[in-house]
Amino acid sequence: MSAPMVAIPPEIKKMILENLESDATDLFNMSLVHSGWRALATEEKWKIVGPLGFEHLMNPTEIHRADRQKFINHIQELEIYGHGSRQHETRHLNFRNLRSLAIRHPRRVPGYNLNVSQFFGPRLTELCIEGHTMPPLQVSVPDNYLLNLGQCPNLTRLELYRHIQDATPDQLMTVLDTLTNLQYIGVSRGASDLVQTSTVIRIARMPLIKGVVLDFEINQNLAETIRDTVPYAFNNLEKAVLTMTEEGARTLIQSQIMDTVEQFDLSVTTLVHGVLNHIRRLPNLKRLALETRIPPPDFALINYPMLGDLARMRHLTHLEMRAPPLGYTVRRITVLAVEAFLVQLRRLKVIRLDWDNRNEGNQFSSVAMFDRVGRMCPDLKELSLRGRWAPFNLSFNGATMHLPLFELYHSGDDVNFRICES
Repeated sequence: MSAPMVAIPPEIKKMILENLESDATDLFNMSLVHSGWRALATEEKWKIVGPLGFEHLMNPTEIHRADRQKFINHIQELEIYGHGSRQHETRHLNFRNLRSLAIRHPRRVPGYNLNVSQFFGPRLTELCIEGHTMPPLQVSVPDNYLLNLGQCPNLTRLELYRHIQDATPDQLMTVLDTLTNLQYIGVSRGASDLVQTSTVIRIARMPLIKGVVLDFEINQNLAETIRDTVPYAFNNLEKAVLTMTEEGARTLIQSQIMDTVEQFDLSVTTLVHGVLNHIRRLPNLKRLALETRIPPPDFALINYPMLGDLARMRHLTHLEMRAPPLGYTVRRITVLAVEAFLVQLRRLKVIRLDWDNRNEGNQFSSVAMFDRVGRMCPDLKELSLRGRWAPFNLSFNGATMHLPLFELYHSGDDVNFRICES
């Protein structure tokens, strides 16, 4: 365990906070913004926001260079948004104690990129790079992010989102060969062009991987390749967010490759009839999310056989089922059937059902069902039932289901209702 960081010298802290207060009127012009969502006594986590980036922090009239570096040495967690600082202002600074770094380039500030040499280093263990939603028209990249990850041999967590300029699948493969301590990898939300079949196989071979998020379809051929050619594939996997065909999911699950998974978020791109029959056999599964991506009218998101399989998964603590915004009609089942399977899952803490229930909206938005399920599941903290075409969508978030506070979502407006018990 590393030695505890000493407190920021009061005079340095005073200078920083004075700068913050004078510049806090415009979020995207802030120099340095303290993040309040993690309580750290020594202000070790900071956000740098907007195209001005470091300019106030780097201004020699505000803080002497030695004091700036002394302050920076205390920063362990950093998020940077659309940073465009001039290199001559920052090249002498080194964020040598960073443990966690997030670089985000929202499209509102195209063309701003970072020189990463001041941020990447052997102490960095968590890195998130979020590119642009679309490739920017004019971008100058001082450093290629992926090629420089060799400076971070101790990374345990790597997340890549959206379009990352100049990154290629071959570079990602090279990175995976060098990051031998990696435990979590996420490549999704627009960065899936970096993933190929060989990438998935390479990740499956990494012995320490505990979490994986891949927006890349695993079909039967790829699943069979992993099963037949990768000894101890995903040997320590605990959390998985994957896109599969039904055959690919069945192949990996039947081969016991997924037996260690505790949290499984599965997007299925083919008919899923029967896939739940295999998922329910995963011995360590506690959290399940299921999404379908099949155009209507080929498939109903849920039917009676699937309800039966779900009802057997009594060890679940979290259950989420969702359809795309213009998804499927929930057919051939009733609200009583949904209630009957939910009350079997007595350990549930969170239930989220996001269904396109245009034909049965009134039935599924049943306060009575919410109340009964809440009483049968004593640990329930959240029960949310939403349907795009329902007259209204009802959700609950509280300690026990029979408390009289519900949230009603209607036409995008959030309205709080108090429902008095009789």
